[in-house]
Order: sequence, then C-alpha cells, then structure tokens
Amino acid sequence: MRLAPLDAFVTLLVGACVVVAVWFGASGAAGGSPRSTGFDLALSVHENTDPLKPPGLPAGASVDPETGWLTGIDLAPDDGDTPLMWDVLAVGNESTSGADVPAAIRALEGKTVVMAGFQMALYRLRDMREFLLVGSHYTCCFGRAPGFGDQVTVVLKRRGPGMDATAAPVRVRGTFRIRPQHLYEDGTGPLIALFEIVEAEAVPYDG
Repeated sequence: MRLAPLDAFVTLLVGACVVVAVWFGASGAAGGSPRSTGFDLALSVHENTDPLKPPGLPAGASVDPETGWLTGIDLAPDDGDTPLMWDVLAVGNESTSGADVPAAIRALEGKTVVMAGFQMALYRLRDMREFLLVGSHYTCCFGRAPGFGDQVTVVLKRRGPGMDATAAPVRVRGTFRIRPQHLYEDGTGPLIALFEIVEAEAVPYDG
C-alpha cells in the first residue's frame, strides 16, 4: 500500500527517532558522558523542513530524491582547494576503524577541502563551534541511519565567528582529517565518526 505524503513523512520521522536514539544511546554505560544530545537538537531545527526543498537552496541546485544529496550546488572553491563530494566519502561506510579507510579517502588527509551539506547540531543551537555536517536530511532527521561516510565532524576556527543552527544547506571549507571518534569523550564506546574538517569556515546558503 502506498502511503500518502503526510503518512510517509510521519513514518520517516518516527523511524528517525528510533534510529538516532539507538545511535546516540547507551548514555548510561561506562566511559563518561556522551558527546552530544544530537537528535533532540537536530529535530528542533529540521522537523518542519521539507528534505527535498530546504530553505536557502540556491537557484539551479536541487536535492536528489534518492540519496538526499545536494546536486548542482556551487562550492566556490579557492585555488588549491579540493571540492569534496559525498559519493567520495561514501566508500568509507564499509570502514570499521581508522585503519581500514580506503586509499581514495586517505589521500585527502591534510588537504583543504570544500563541502556542502546539512548541519546537525551537537551541543547547542547558538554560537556553535562544532557540529556534524551530513550529506542528506535523510541521515539527519528523516529515518535513514548514517554511515561513517555520511557525516563529517566540523570544528570551526578558534578565532572565527561561531555559527547558529540552520536548516539551510551549509558550505564548509577547512582541513580534512581522518580521526576516529567514539561516543564517549575518553575514547570508549562505539565508533560514531571517522572524518572531520578542522580550522573550518562555515556559511549557510541563502538562496
């Protein structure tokens, strides 16, 4: 039976609650405090967003209905920058540790990359210094569990401005690193992320 659009949306949203609650769960386990309350913050920003028509989507850009990835969006790289697309990182979804990351991704280590994606708040909604960049609203808030290649931790420059949470697409430019990150700050618990962009600048697209 084919679901009506509203029913399908609700089904995806409920699925997201289950998926991400498990992903950020185990907060009572040994190993210290968890890194984030991720899903609750992300949902508060994105729950009323159409994943195929996010605010701020530039003219000529669109969202692929299958992958949720942005297409036709201008990354505006500077000379020497490496435009980084999500399909490159997707091969990292098979990785289980920092030791088995594919060579194509290892070649990016230390390079200045430019990406576009959607922001997932970690700790706060105002003046953020760190957040997750995800390739698709599906893996943020609409029912699809993210793989390691579907998310990048972004750490903004210390002396630059912070960033407020947004449902609009975000352009990120900074230094790419491979750094396994676990649920707990002491390095224990399940692996939740492999990639990060540090010393980053992040700006939302405004249409």
